[in-house]
Amino acid sequence: MKVFLYIYYFFRSAFLRGAVNTIRLIRAEGANEKKYGISTSSIKKSDSAEFFHYQGAGYLILFRIFEQIVPHTKSFNFMDIGCGKGRPVFVGESYGYENLTGIDLDEELIAIANTNLKSYSIKRKTSNIHFIHANALEHNYK
Repeated sequence: MKVFLYIYYFFRSAFLRGAVNTIRLIRAEGANEKKYGISTSSIKKSDSAEFFHYQGAGYLILFRIFEQIVPHTKSFNFMDIGCGKGRPVFVGESYGYENLTGIDLDEELIAIANTNLKSYSIKRKTSNIHFIHANALEHNYK
């Protein structure tokens, strides 16, 4: 069943973005998963009324966003609500954020994010990254 889901997303992307851009996105997925030493590119379909499906934000899009919002201070706290497997947290850390938190309602995705944290290959010693399993609407923020 998962194969059909990937085929669907491939053709949907090709239709919306064009074949060349779709291939660029796929190549960026593989290259950056390897660069960061993490595994965030799979899709998790949800049949639950509580969870939406999971699909990591595209690396090329994240890079474009982070190039525009580089932190003005290293003490800025970066929080990704609905972090899934943590991809934006890891990309944010590579762009200079030092205090990063990911929060997600799906306990399985948080477990994967924590596994990714252990294998994240380019983490700076000054960075503080953690993931929280919680409902973002009920979480007590600092």
